Amino acid sequence: MRPFSKENFKFHRGNNDNPKFKTEGQFKNTLLKGNITKNIIVLAIPIITANIIANAYYVVDMIFVGRLGPSALAAVSMGGILMSLTWTLQVGLTIGASSLTARFYGARDNDMVERIVINSLFLAFIIAFFLFIFGIFGTPACLRLLGSSGEVLSLAITYTRIVFCGAGGLIFLFVINSMLRGSGDVKTPMITLGISSILNIILDPLLIFGLGPFPELGVKGAAIATVTGQAIGALCNFIILFKGYSRIKVSSRFAAKNFSGLKHSTRALMASVKPDLRIFKTIIKISIPGSMQNLIYSISGLVLMRMVTIFGTPAVAAYGIGLRLDIMIMLPGWALGAAVATILGQNLGAQQPERAEKTAWHGAGLYLGLLLILCSGLWAGAPQVISLFNNDPVVMSIGKDYIRIVSVGYLFLSFSLILNMAMNGAGYTFIPMILIAAAHLGLRIPAAFVLMKFMRMGTQGIWVAIAGSIILQAFLAAAWFYRGNWKRKKVA
Repeated sequence: MRPFSKENFKFHRGNNDNPKFKTEGQFKNTLLKGNITKNIIVLAIPIITANIIANAYYVVDMIFVGRLGPSALAAVSMGGILMSLTWTLQVGLTIGASSLTARFYGARDNDMVERIVINSLFLAFIIAFFLFIFGIFGTPACLRLLGSSGEVLSLAITYTRIVFCGAGGLIFLFVINSMLRGSGDVKTPMITLGISSILNIILDPLLIFGLGPFPELGVKGAAIATVTGQAIGALCNFIILFKGYSRIKVSSRFAAKNFSGLKHSTRALMASVKPDLRIFKTIIKISIPGSMQNLIYSISGLVLMRMVTIFGTPAVAAYGIGLRLDIMIMLPGWALGAAVATILGQNLGAQQPERAEKTAWHGAGLYLGLLLILCSGLWAGAPQVISLFNNDPVVMSIGKDYIRIVSVGYLFLSFSLILNMAMNGAGYTFIPMILIAAAHLGLRIPAAFVLMKFMRMGTQGIWVAIAGSIILQAFLAAAWFYRGNWKRKKVA
């Protein structure tokens, strides 16, 4: 196994005729030619399916927990905001792990792929351990900073501690899935996420309401159902990865090659599992921009949640429902953006920048058409949508306002989300970070404070600030993408 170095880490541009970089079957250069829109849709379908599955249990949690009352719903919403901080670490790691896996898998360097997988899992373990410690000691103080008190605080501490202590399942589930996708395997992540989600949906009513022989645990039951589903999904991924059932082979084959003659491949594998600081550094370096982008989103969400708590438990519950709806609206955008980023990156590598640019605009157009349909339905059926989660009159009134104001901003996600992900796909990650900071830290938070406090618009002022920041980010992203500087980004 040759050592990790900058020389064997370089990206190869326009080298499609080199047998070393040939792909197989349906992956053979199909993204470099043909109908752009069709390529985006074909690539996005399995990704959006996996994304929907991955977020299904969050919506299920809110529906079942909503039956316990506004306090329980507010507690889970508070926990969800705090858990969003974990995505800052997780998103960065998945970006680094998947990009490195894709590069070396495309180069058919299986030895390096195995080393990247092992070191990515080491980093995942470090993150999971940190979250476990934070879950035990740090959650009460953070929840108090968010404005929790009384019954909501007690329930939120219970829920958040369990979810943080079990976050290892979530981390490993998504990190391994990202590496499988980097190898071109999009079916396995969909299956393991499906197993995790279905198990959570089954356990939720059993543990929350105490059906059959199960105890009635309330909010605690929702947390246990979530971490159990994630842990089983992660276990499935480990079995698939280490038993050689995927394109990535980290199994006895790896051990046998280095420790021939040993009877037990497990011993050989454990002996070969050593962290490599150089690979650690490379993964972290790639991960930082994506992590910072997600950190900005998390900070914005935490500050807005603190503002919303001023208006009481019903407002927090309504905002929590709105955040879940945000995720569902953005799921197809994330899938289309991931597809666009993949196709754009390949075309830049093949020295086809104009086709790469067209791909991004086509993706934005597809998402805009879909958003017009979704937002029209949400705006018209806002009361009915909120009632699915909670039928408290105050929660329904505040939630209806959220949907009808923020849905205007949703339409502009077609540009802010897709074009930012396109630039990330080109390796041009610093500018999207700046644009996100301008929209969220420069406009959303200050505008929400001014409209809420000085214009006396209450929660409606916060909702207007959210919509306005989405619109600003869309215009900034479109203007910067149109300049084309991302086409000249050096990635070697």
